[in-house]
Amino acid sequence: MENDTILKRIFYSLGRHIKVLAIAAAFSTVVYGTMYMVMYFTGRI
Repeated sequence: MENDTILKRIFYSLGRHIKVLAIAAAFSTVVYGTMYMVMYFTGRI
């Protein structure tokens, strides 16, 4: 029974924070992508 409660809590937390996690992932992708492009073009020119 304890394990079921813990699993439900974890899934509930993930459901609540999935939007925040998605935004954070998209933000880091944009940041790292921009840095990569800047470094790429700077090294090329």
